[in-house]
Amino acid sequence: MCVLLAAILGSAVIPFIKIGLRSIPPFSFTFLRFLVSSIVILPFFVKEKPSFKKIIEVFPVVLLSSVNILIFIYVIPHTSANVGQLVYATVPIIVAILSLFLLKEKFKLSVFFGVLLGFVGVTILFLFKAVDGYSTNGTYLASMAIFVAAVFYSLHLIYSKKLQKKYSPVFITAMFNMVTMFMAMILSIGEGAWQKILFVRFELSSLGLIFYISVFGTVAYYFLQQTAIKYGSSTISSTINFIQPLLTIYWAGLLLGEKVTPNFIIATIMIFIGAYLVSR
Repeated sequence: MCVLLAAILGSAVIPFIKIGLRSIPPFSFTFLRFLVSSIVILPFFVKEKPSFKKIIEVFPVVLLSSVNILIFIYVIPHTSANVGQLVYATVPIIVAILSLFLLKEKFKLSVFFGVLLGFVGVTILFLFKAVDGYSTNGTYLASMAIFVAAVFYSLHLIYSKKLQKKYSPVFITAMFNMVTMFMAMILSIGEGAWQKILFVRFELSSLGLIFYISVFGTVAYYFLQQTAIKYGSSTISSTINFIQPLLTIYWAGLLLGEKVTPNFIIATIMIFIGAYLVSR
């Protein structure tokens, strides 16, 4: 249930982000997003009685997810919402590969074929036109950068499972929000948008998007994800990322006018089957 609800809440986030980035620079947008989400979750964070020791122990793991967010927000304007979301559908596959080396987990034959199918699907996605209106070269570079972000995100999922033995989903989610907020704040200084931020000189629609993304697409989404990790596994939690693309196709078409190509459909089928084989 947590996985399904998180996928529903997160499915419109990337199209909304692309709309918001039309009027707000990427790191300034991210700062505002995580400023709002940090304010929302702060009372719950205080109840967790945070200490310096706790913060230091959790920081490296949430930093992985923060780096994922910052890479993603910087390159998503250069590719489609559908491609950006579908790249994250490879997360269960990445988690399986990393778990082999980091956790010494054994590969089943089904996992091997799942990884192979996922690799072929990603290759199609990167090298062939997947969405009308986006050049192959620009999408390729942006997709590669998002894939790197997905690796950081996968590492976060793997190490979060260990943290769940000591810390609650609320504590980890709150730490992630605040670390990302401070990192985005530093990076946003060079964008020259601080005057707009201080005087709230943005379009009302942009502020509405930031509110939705902050409350539902960040606080609720990551809390549900951490809950899924706590009571399931990092692999089960990562299946959010191959439910979401199906819903994102609808939102990207409705809000951005994106039309996927047969190449995208083929890549989606292969990645989904690969993710299923890895996660079963």
